[in-house]
Amino acid sequence: MATLALLVSAVTGLFLILLLTKNTEAAVSCGPNSSLSNCTTCNELCSGRVRPCAEVCSDQYVACKCDLGYYQVSQSNVTCVSESECPS
Repeated sequence: MATLALLVSAVTGLFLILLLTKNTEAAVSCGPNSSLSNCTTCNELCSGRVRPCAEVCSDQYVACKCDLGYYQVSQSNVTCVSESECPS
């Protein structure tokens, strides 16, 4: 019985490690024309508006910031593109 409990505990621990690793990788994977920032980002949108936000920085917060001269496609699409690539 103790062996079964130990096995279940080990499998659960391994699952949690894999889950946390996957979530961390997904959270910090920026596309082209952007870089990681430890602050909230206020990327300019293709529509010409600056996405409203308060700049907050943290050791634990990671976001993608558009490089200079690139725009975030929309409020819900964080892809960074050049002005000529913005959807019309």
